[in-house]
Amino acid sequence: MTGCTVPAFTAKVLDRLVENGGAIADEFFEEKEASGFVTLVINGCVLKGTYMVTGSQICKLPSGEEYIVEHEVLCTTGGSKLKVGSEAATYEATDIVRTENKEAWAVEPVR
Repeated sequence: MTGCTVPAFTAKVLDRLVENGGAIADEFFEEKEASGFVTLVINGCVLKGTYMVTGSQICKLPSGEEYIVEHEVLCTTGGSKLKVGSEAATYEATDIVRTENKEAWAVEPVR
C-alpha cells in the first residue's frame, strides 16, 4: 500500500529452541500474560489503525551449532503461525544476534 508506515515496534515474546527439518531453529511465541505477540500501528494509508498479532514464529539459526560471535536469525513466511484477528498473517526478516558481552556462542542440541 502506498504511503503506509509502521513505526518501530518491539515484540514481547518467549522463545525456545526446536528442531525444524533436521536443523536447529528458534521458536518465538507470545507470553501467556501478554496481550498478543506484538501490536502493530499502521499510519498514513487506508489500513491506518492498531492491530494485535497473535501466535508464533519459527526462525532458522543457519549457523547455530558453530561457535561464533554473531548469528544470523532467518525468519521466513513458512515459519509463521501468526494471526491478525481471525486472518492468517506472515512475517519475514533476517537479523543478526549476539550476546551483550560479544563472546562466541553456539547452540548445543541434546542428542
